[in-house]
Amino acid sequence: ILDPVWADVFGNYTFVQHLPPGGVCFDEAILVPAGYETPLFDLTGVMPFDKQQLTNAFSNFVLSRYGILDVPMKRGKIIIIDRAPFVAHPRDNHDKFKRVVSNFNSIRKRLRNMPEVSSIDIVRMEELTYKEQLRAFRESEIAIGTHGAGLTNALYMHDTANVIELNPTGLDYFTVLCRMKGIHYKIIPSHSTVDDGKLTKQVIDLVVKAVLDIYPSARRPKRIRKTHA
Repeated sequence: ILDPVWADVFGNYTFVQHLPPGGVCFDEAILVPAGYETPLFDLTGVMPFDKQQLTNAFSNFVLSRYGILDVPMKRGKIIIIDRAPFVAHPRDNHDKFKRVVSNFNSIRKRLRNMPEVSSIDIVRMEELTYKEQLRAFRESEIAIGTHGAGLTNALYMHDTANVIELNPTGLDYFTVLCRMKGIHYKIIPSHSTVDDGKLTKQVIDLVVKAVLDIYPSARRPKRIRKTHA
């Protein structure tokens, strides 16, 4: 899936399985443990580098390669990530995909009348090119989504942006990612976030509250100007 991205970003790459037999020597090599075992996710350990500086250097490099580093954040733009079932292998059980939500539009209806909100887009990452994904996140002030790989694009948001994650898994991957990036992050933890494919009213209320915390002026009642006859 990411093969075109490797080519766009690095120009050339070689899979380990395609290396010639008999041993290969490298001038430099970076070996990263898989998944959550990497030292990048050890928040308590002392690292020999600045995590936020390293994270920004990487994200800026990728954005520069796609020519969108200077794309500004649009005040009030909200993006909602709509996950589609992704079956990585024909033997995978499609019915076990638990993080699909059918009523994200309920959140959009609750948020669209806030004066601070300029636009709300519900998008599916698999329908966008990688460059379009980067631009969508780069332009957004708030990203909302259930736990999943699409939120990795938070790496490319501006430092003043916000991420609201609906997390039924308990995994804190994006907590760490956003902390390394230096952007504001709000998790809504719940093992019952999704009920029969729909967000519960309680969870929708929590999402709205999280947005109100970002836009506190939206809590203020509108003043009605009185006119005298």
